[in-house]
Parts: sequence; structure tokens; C-alpha cells
Amino acid sequence: MMLNFEKNTAEAVTRIYALALMVEGKVNEARLRWIQRRVENQGLSLHDVLRLVRDYEQCAMDMGKRTPRFFLSNERLPQFLVHACFNEIDGDVMRLRMAKELYGLLNTGGNATLKERLFLEAAVGYWGINNLWHRWLLGHAEKSDLGVAA
Repeated sequence: MMLNFEKNTAEAVTRIYALALMVEGKVNEARLRWIQRRVENQGLSLHDVLRLVRDYEQCAMDMGKRTPRFFLSNERLPQFLVHACFNEIDGDVMRLRMAKELYGLLNTGGNATLKERLFLEAAVGYWGINNLWHRWLLGHAEKSDLGVAA
């Protein structure tokens, strides 16, 4: 089923996008267009995204019956399954790229919510790239303050 993908594949990246959107369970048009552009650049379609989300939801329901531990107390996010998805992203360079992508996704169409920011920081912490991430984030903020495109 869904946990059989190789690391750093388009499917693995797309699952992380889907996880991020499940934190609040809301998708706006701007975020959907953002995802569509990303997955099409990776050779996937929105149909593939829907299939991945469906597979994830089936796994989440199955695991939710067996585990009392959920990420952010959200039953759509069994902790074991979230960690399994995080494990599909390998290497500091890819993890930092994924954190930047999540930042872009979660701030598309408005600011990320507190739970969405916590999700992103949890991914960064799980991947062990805190210093790399915070260095990038500070540089990104400085460029934004100066009016430079980041």
C-alpha cells in the first residue's frame, strides 16, 4: 500500500504536502493550484494526488483504530504514519528543500495557522535540520524585510 515508495520520490513529497493540508483539514484554491504546479513539475497529476490522499486516509483509518497516539491530537494524523511519511524524505539537502516547500505551501493564500507552523517545525525537528532551517528562515525574513524576492 502507501508505505512502499522509495525515498525522495515525487509520491513521497506529495504525501508530505497532503499531510500538511490535513493538519487543519482545509484546502483553499490557491493552495490547490500551488500543489498542482508542483506535482505536474514532478510528472504527477491531480488524479495521482487524490489517489495518494485516498491511500493515506485508508492507512490513517486502519492505524487510528490501533493506536492512541496522534500528531497534534488530530485523528487524521496517526503519529506512526506521520513519522513513516517523514522517513520517506532522506538527506539534509532534500529535507531542507521539503521544509522550504512546506513553508511556501502553508503560506500560500494567507498566513499559516499555528497548528500548521507547529507541523512544519515538528517535521524540521524530526529530520534534525533545525540549524539549517532556522538559518534559511532568518535569511528569508531578512530578504523580505529588504523587499528582495526570496
